[in-house]
Amino acid sequence: MEPSMKRPLNDFICAGGLLFCLAVTHADGLDRWPLRYSAPGEMYFSSIASGPDRFVAVSENGRIVTSTDAIQWTLVQSGTTARLDSVASGNGVFVVTGYPDTVIRSTDGTNWQSAGWQEPATLPGIVAFASNYVAVGTRSDVFGLGLKGPLVMISPDTFAWEHIPLTQSFLWSSRVEFQSVTFGKGLFVAVGRGLNDVAFIVYSADGRHWKLVNDIFDGLQSVAYGDGVFVAGGAAQIATSTDGVRWRKRDPGHDRAIPGITYGQNTFVSVVSGGLIMQSDPIASLMLGRSSPLELSIFGPVGKSCQVEATEDLGATNGWETVANFVLTNSPATWTDPGSTNKSQRFYRAALQP
Repeated sequence: MEPSMKRPLNDFICAGGLLFCLAVTHADGLDRWPLRYSAPGEMYFSSIASGPDRFVAVSENGRIVTSTDAIQWTLVQSGTTARLDSVASGNGVFVVTGYPDTVIRSTDGTNWQSAGWQEPATLPGIVAFASNYVAVGTRSDVFGLGLKGPLVMISPDTFAWEHIPLTQSFLWSSRVEFQSVTFGKGLFVAVGRGLNDVAFIVYSADGRHWKLVNDIFDGLQSVAYGDGVFVAGGAAQIATSTDGVRWRKRDPGHDRAIPGITYGQNTFVSVVSGGLIMQSDPIASLMLGRSSPLELSIFGPVGKSCQVEATEDLGATNGWETVANFVLTNSPATWTDPGSTNKSQRFYRAALQP
C-alpha cells in the first residue's frame, strides 16, 4: 500500500528580531515526500547516497540499485551476497559497508570491487569529507569480553582504516551503537541507539570528541546534510536542524521506518521500509542578515518561483502578508525588505511556488 502524504499549510519560518539580529536559516520542502520507486519482491533498502550524477541505494543479499533522477532505478551486480548496511559518496568514489566484514567500492556506482575489512565490527554509517572517509558503527567484541561498544574509523582511501579512540563515558555507559553519520557546516552528526534502544543524536567537530543532543527521539536510523539543513530519519518521523545541535521533530507523512537518507539534486531522497524510495520536494531556504533594513538570502532551485511572507506578530490571526514574489535566477538570491526599517521584530517564511 502506498503511504499517504500530507501537504503542509506552512513550511519553515525564519525569524529575526532587529534588536538582536540573529542569523537563522530554515528550509521548506521536507513535509512532503512523494513515492518515487517501489522495489519488486522482498527487497528492503538499508541506505542511500548521492554522487555527482547518480543515486545509489543498497539492500540485503548484496543488491544495489542506481538512478540518475531518483525515479527510474536499475539493479546492478555488487559482487557480494553480504548484507549491505551503508553507502557513501565522496572523492569520486561510492563506498559500501556491510556484514560480515565487507567494504566494497565503485567509481561509477555500477562496477564494484572489494576494499577489504578485518575488524570484528559492524559499520552501518559512513561519510566522506575533505579527502577522508569516516565510518561509525558498533564494535562487537570489546576487550575480548563479547561486549558491544561504539566505533569510529577513519580512512584516506577505504583500504587502510584507523581506529579512533572514544573516551566519553556517556557513549560507553549507555552501550551506544552508531547507526548513521553525516558531515556539514564543519560538524559530524551521528544518530544511533543506546541502552533500552533509546535513540540519540551526537555531534563532533573532529570525529573524536562527541556531545549529546539534549532531546529524545524515537528510533533514529539515518542522517544526511544538504543545502544548510541536517535531516535525520527514523521510526515514522524525521527531525531537522540547521546547526546539528538544535532539532525540530517533523511528520514525514507516513508510518514507516526511514533507514537511509541522502541529499542530491536539490532534494532529500530516503529509503523507506517495504522497499520504497521517496523524494522530498525541492528545498528552498532563508538566511537572515545582520543589517537594517533586513537582507535575506534565499537558497533554492534556480528557475523556480519563490514567495516570501512576513509578519510582526506570530500570534495574530491572518497576520502574514506577501512581501515578495520572484523567480530565483541564482542561488542564493539576495532580497532587502524595505518594510523592516524601524520594526522591533519581524518574522519571515518562504515557499517555492508550483
